[in-house]
Amino acid sequence: MEIKFNGIRLLKYNPVKFIEFLLIFYIISVISFSMIPIGNIVSRLIGVILFYTFTMLILVGKSKIYINREIILFLIWFLFCILSGIVALNIELVIVKVVTIFQLILFFIAGYSIFTHSKFSINTLFYLIIFSVFGIFVFGFIAQYNPDVLVTQNRITATAGDPNALSILGAFAFIIALFLFQTERKKIRLIFLIPIICIILYGIVLTQSRQGILLVLIGTILYSAIQIIHKYRNVANKQNFILKLTFYLFALVVMVVIAIYAFQQTEYSYRIQAFIAFIKISMQSSNEHLSRIIDYSAYERRKLLKYGVEIWQDHPIFGIGLDNFRAIIKHYNPIGNRLYSHNNYIELLTTIGTIGALMYYAVYVSIFTKLFKLQKRFSLESTELKLVQLFITILGCIMIIELVTVTYYSKFIWMLLLIIVSYSDKFLNEPSLS
Repeated sequence: MEIKFNGIRLLKYNPVKFIEFLLIFYIISVISFSMIPIGNIVSRLIGVILFYTFTMLILVGKSKIYINREIILFLIWFLFCILSGIVALNIELVIVKVVTIFQLILFFIAGYSIFTHSKFSINTLFYLIIFSVFGIFVFGFIAQYNPDVLVTQNRITATAGDPNALSILGAFAFIIALFLFQTERKKIRLIFLIPIICIILYGIVLTQSRQGILLVLIGTILYSAIQIIHKYRNVANKQNFILKLTFYLFALVVMVVIAIYAFQQTEYSYRIQAFIAFIKISMQSSNEHLSRIIDYSAYERRKLLKYGVEIWQDHPIFGIGLDNFRAIIKHYNPIGNRLYSHNNYIELLTTIGTIGALMYYAVYVSIFTKLFKLQKRFSLESTELKLVQLFITILGCIMIIELVTVTYYSKFIWMLLLIIVSYSDKFLNEPSLS
């Protein structure tokens, strides 16, 4: 395609490559600055340009819309989100979230249509994600002690909005890096990647977020376990495999002990210690007030979970209306804060009902089905197999963090799902790593 002025060619570009660039740029913008006011405007503008360009390419025949079963499931779930407005206490909350989800579904459809027929390297995409996360952590370090909104009680937030969100970005960047450490053939890239990941891990500690720290540990264990189990089932010499595994586990235990000792020397370990003390004391109902003092955050989340179950039991079929948990929680806990549930499962069960929540997680079941099918297709040492196992790990980690946060409208989570679904379908159609 050419851009001319008075017969003079000003620019010549490939529209398909251009829309791929827009999609990647949008993903980077979502990670880097979409949670700050001006950044959100920029991110939305990029998204609008992306969708407008994609629509134009469809009209001129340069691109096509592709629909898979996950998109169909998302559309059915979206219907439940709309219908939940009938029973909503606050219809305005429903409208706002419906508009957000509609935009996310459009992004997912456009992104899926672009990625599944793109030759863009998954490794390059992973590096861009890691560098984006690294960039916002560096910004967080610089802005940490400035008297502005980027600091929350000395817990760095950078441009992510809050410390927990920042730590989750860092944790997923680390999990993605595990794949690159295993598969990267260019050693010079690993030389640069190692210090970047170390800085991200240090940044996660500075967020003082238990979510991020636990997600790093869980992600590492899950990724390793998936590979170990799959390899054990398919390796010929199981005895030799067990001997090697024992040696690696011993070395890992030594490293973990050293890491735990180093972490205990930091000023941020108190939040983990407080959480452990909270769990112990919470087992004794007579010490409820003491547990509230020790770890108010955990105390409040436990209360939200309790009231969430009650709300779901009172409204199991149709729910109370999308995003209306915060509208009804005062009816169950008059002295509490007007909060959302801090749990994706409870949030969906209470707001759109049991069937609506099941439709959302039917998407996850569909993705897992594809990934387990793909895992049987590739050889033990193939890069493709490790990528599929990474996808299983990421999806498992998403389900774990959904126990402590609401993600159904998170751009970052939808972006991860888009990448997993798109490249999984590429493998199903043509099993080769781009």
